[in-house]
Amino acid sequence: AMLARSCVQSLSSVLGPRVACSIPKRFAGHSHWSNIKRVKAVEDVKRAKIFGKLSREITNVVRLHGEELSGNPRLGVVLAHARSVNMPKQAIDKALKSGSGKLEGVAYEEYLYEGFGPLRGGFLVSVLTDNKNRTVQHLRTIFARNGGELGVSGSASKLFVKKGLLTAHVIPQSESGFLDEAINAGAEDVLEIEEPSNKG
Repeated sequence: AMLARSCVQSLSSVLGPRVACSIPKRFAGHSHWSNIKRVKAVEDVKRAKIFGKLSREITNVVRLHGEELSGNPRLGVVLAHARSVNMPKQAIDKALKSGSGKLEGVAYEEYLYEGFGPLRGGFLVSVLTDNKNRTVQHLRTIFARNGGELGVSGSASKLFVKKGLLTAHVIPQSESGFLDEAINAGAEDVLEIEEPSNKG
């Protein structure tokens, strides 16, 4: 930068103010490698947040319903999600051990809060936290800033009906029959979901 300024000043004194001085790219202070590192740092932060959230969820699900997949279908769903985002096996095992009591750690509890939006639309907020008081205050602030309010137990839940979600692998040849069976069993909607690719 100092070289560029002195170059402009020297030429301006000789040739006048209208002088163009080319500055080599190396003086710009940027590089392809620094850009890659910056992008990678952002992605690492996002991945860490996702892994942290999944770790807490795995721990809580195991603590509430056990670590046997046969008796804990919710755990199977969480583990499938963790693997789909390439969560490290070591992190998954640590969360499982923490939930089963084999590893000491922070105790997370699951709570359900209710609230209303600015147009009195109902909200149910499911949270997993190790500090209930801090979480309540945080939720109250979020609702207030957006023109809503945190409600009391039962104030908004009466507006909702709890539904179930079932997933199944269906071969194309039996898709039509599967839809008929689902509708006859009382399904309200059937969605086709593409499985994540395992290509690395």
